[in-house]
Amino acid sequence: MAEFEDLNMSEKEFNNLIEQSNKIYLENQTKEVHFGKCIFLSYYCSLNDCDFCYRSITSDKSSNPQKMRRGIPSMLTEAILTKVFGWEVEFLTGGYGIFSYDEMAKILKFVSIIMEKPIWINLGAMGKVQLEKFKPYVEGIVCSLESIDDELRKKVCPSKPLSAYEKMYRTVDEIGGIQKSMTMVIGIGENPSHLQQMFEFIDKHKLDRITFYALNPIIGTPYEKGPEHRYYAWWIAQTRIRYPKMHIIAGTGNNRTDEAELLYMAGANAVTKFSAVKHFGSKAAKNIEEGAKNAGRIFKGTMTKVPNIDWDNYIDSINFELDEKEEKELKEKVKSKLKEYLLRMEKKKIPILA
Repeated sequence: MAEFEDLNMSEKEFNNLIEQSNKIYLENQTKEVHFGKCIFLSYYCSLNDCDFCYRSITSDKSSNPQKMRRGIPSMLTEAILTKVFGWEVEFLTGGYGIFSYDEMAKILKFVSIIMEKPIWINLGAMGKVQLEKFKPYVEGIVCSLESIDDELRKKVCPSKPLSAYEKMYRTVDEIGGIQKSMTMVIGIGENPSHLQQMFEFIDKHKLDRITFYALNPIIGTPYEKGPEHRYYAWWIAQTRIRYPKMHIIAGTGNNRTDEAELLYMAGANAVTKFSAVKHFGSKAAKNIEEGAKNAGRIFKGTMTKVPNIDWDNYIDSINFELDEKEEKELKEKVKSKLKEYLLRMEKKKIPILA
């Protein structure tokens, strides 16, 4: 695995790089940064052969995906927390082969209603019919490329052909009105020479956004450790310098949030990947807020204090555009699920905002 030493860069040169990327960020981006919450349709995937992913060792191809779907009230509860806490939806995602496209369109509509705007999705390679069905609720699509290098992709994610994603990008261009993004995992065998390949791909498809992830090694997969903080930040900084206007998101693991300040300085507009609901109010969550402050940024929302609102009234104020009976039933289920989430937070003695 490539490390900081493989960059042939001194500590002084690295600090100069971060200083440059931070300067470019401040000249071209808002000081406000945020947390991006991924909302999962399911934790099952019918492909399950990305060799770094926990699904590759936990998903059984013989399992019935219908029994592994998340409930809609649970997803909507996370969307409500995301909205109230001041976060953004990083994207709505899930493994292949879970929900029908009609069901996903319904969920997308509900989440976009809660967020009061279209959202990003990461739902695999889709055709024109599906994309047009989703378009009213979608700001942009994300392709989980993981790597740009052909040889590395054959090893890391063999069932995700790059050609299928490139075809989807072209379809999005034909439809119009949908932005484009990609993901890049750092720590799976890439090396600094792949940076130029990534730039060429971004330029070819005129991407609007990119999400980097620092590998989170899972026991049972071929990986034993994630990338060193400075090596990971190098990728973000180089991308910020090359693309001053691009929206850059940096994934940080539950045990890596002490790198948040460096990620902001390197040029990230947001952090993601962190299990924010589960670890809300924790020291790891505070690192994300404090890292923003230390980097001279303004953190949007909160990772540490529960807003003091009337949650039932808040849910009642949402119009899911269903008939009266369905609307009432859905809201009652969401209220019940939300109470479960808030009770867990209460047990952690998380402060409540006045």
